[in-house]
Amino acid sequence: MHLNSPSSSFRIRPALLAPMVMLGWAIFDFNPYAYYQVLRLVCFAVFVWQAYIAGDSGRELWAVVLLIAAFVYNPLLPLRLEREQWSVINVATIALLLLWSWSDWRWGNKKT
Repeated sequence: MHLNSPSSSFRIRPALLAPMVMLGWAIFDFNPYAYYQVLRLVCFAVFVWQAYIAGDSGRELWAVVLLIAAFVYNPLLPLRLEREQWSVINVATIALLLLWSWSDWRWGNKKT
């Protein structure tokens, strides 16, 4: 089965599930700083890749939203925010990834 092939039931791709789990885990206070560095790298890479997929399939608005998310998590020019602010952003990012997953699934099912 192709990665973007439609299916009758909604599923989150493993490539999107990994950052979702990592973002959820990042809410806890006991992670070492290196964890957050890896999280930034993973989220940045996933968002750039998903923005490419969105743009390539003609969904420019999604591409822009995903590139903005990539900017938030970029490892080269990191945003300096408080832990509480990052917790809110992480939860919002999980919601964004869920919404993107659902939208991508719906887009694939509309093509058939």
